[in-house]
Amino acid sequence: MKKLSYVLALVLLAFVFMGCPYQSKVAIDEPSIKIPSEMINTWEEESSDKNADKFVITKDNEFVMRILKKSTSSSGDLTKYYYKGFISKLDKVEFLQIYEVDGDWKDKTTTDDKGNTVSDKGYYLYKFTHGSAYIKATLSPVTDNVTDEFKTSAELHAFLDKYKDISFLYDKDTEKYIRTDD
Repeated sequence: MKKLSYVLALVLLAFVFMGCPYQSKVAIDEPSIKIPSEMINTWEEESSDKNADKFVITKDNEFVMRILKKSTSSSGDLTKYYYKGFISKLDKVEFLQIYEVDGDWKDKTTTDDKGNTVSDKGYYLYKFTHGSAYIKATLSPVTDNVTDEFKTSAELHAFLDKYKDISFLYDKDTEKYIRTDD
């Protein structure tokens, strides 16, 4: 019986951590692709759940978007999360890079061991697919099974460029969103 409860606990932990995308300390490249105007809108997860997360996307500048995630719990409590993101393209494959910011849309920082304030960005990486009208979008998280830690954008770029067309680079669970035109 003890063994069964141990196995169940391990399975539960696997479900808790499943779906976390790979996080990189460096970006694939600098923001250089203009944010399509069709993306500036409200999006929600494609589901029948009335409490589906909503994402309000606005422009920070012509290359970077602000993403406000609104999550409503089953009890009706609203929680907000703030992100910035941008698109990178490797051949025909687009990647959405998202990093968390504070409620004032400022980058998060930390203090290093010498007392200097340094950026505390962690980029979540997603393969980004959409139709030409941006009515639906699919995000395929880069798997957290990638164990490499890249020190430069050039290293990350080369790695993704090499494996971008291989399905094992991505989690099998994709996230689908629809534009709500709010």
